[in-house]
Amino acid sequence: MSTIAKAPEPAFTSITREHQQTPSRQGTEYYTSAADFRARVRAAGECWDGDRPSVVVDELIAAAAADPRLSEIVLDGQGLLRDFLEGRLQAGVDEIETRDLAGDLIDDHLIARQALHKLADDYTVILVDKADPDADCAALREHVGPETLTTCRSTGLVLLVPEVEAGYTAKIIRRLDQHLAGSGWITSTIRPKSSIACGYQEVVDVMKLVRAARRPSGMYCMSDVLIEYAVIHDSRVRQALVSIIFPLREHPILCETLNVMIDSDHNRKKAARELLIHRSTLDYRLARIANITGRDPRNPRDAQLLSAAMIADNLSDQAARTERFEAVLRQVRG
Repeated sequence: MSTIAKAPEPAFTSITREHQQTPSRQGTEYYTSAADFRARVRAAGECWDGDRPSVVVDELIAAAAADPRLSEIVLDGQGLLRDFLEGRLQAGVDEIETRDLAGDLIDDHLIARQALHKLADDYTVILVDKADPDADCAALREHVGPETLTTCRSTGLVLLVPEVEAGYTAKIIRRLDQHLAGSGWITSTIRPKSSIACGYQEVVDVMKLVRAARRPSGMYCMSDVLIEYAVIHDSRVRQALVSIIFPLREHPILCETLNVMIDSDHNRKKAARELLIHRSTLDYRLARIANITGRDPRNPRDAQLLSAAMIADNLSDQAARTERFEAVLRQVRG
């Protein structure tokens, strides 16, 4: 009679059997903590050669069935499965040479362990956006040191600068600002290497707000746009603000007038000079803006609201342009 070869046991089968034969109390002692259990899941993932996540979930449920504590942990199945698969993916990533380390970090991709260990603990995430969209990033790269990681994105030049010595990052930012010479914007934040992707999203958001608010060229961080950031990131508030300014879109001259008023810090004398119009003409236009929007730009509280509304409207335009651009790309790619 022929013997049928047995298939290899799944990674967690032996754990399940041990739980079935061992009292629940001892099983609980075996896994001293949730962190220990998740570490074991990740380790098993590094050895796993399957490709069906549903099988992994079944394995996890079976492994925890004999222990109420582990059953509760498995309720966090999404996190466990992520750890398991990341462990497996990490094993593959370790075999591949990282070509764009800065890009992988800001995109929150897995990084080969040998590259990860060489990173500094903290980085200043810098985004440089030149006023000339066709400008080459190569010239900017000349102003950063060899320790700086760089990558180019549609948002601009991204720099990850380690603080190798006191004042090192500040020196690089000053060099970049001098090179831009009033024709670009710089946003920055400091993050640990584990949250560089979040830091990148922050500098992108700050850059969008700076550009939407028509701020002059210079260096900015979150503290410079705190109010705008808090207001704009509530979708209901953002929509309400856009609705205030929307009727003004049919009047380009009034839009320009309001923008110049905002740029002039609501100084009517300065705004009239910038617009090359008489003060009484400016007052007439401001009265029309008040009539159309229901908010009087000559009133400090209404002026602040209209400023936020213009930013929200400019951001909506940015989003619409991006969406149209991506739609064209999809058509070109077929």
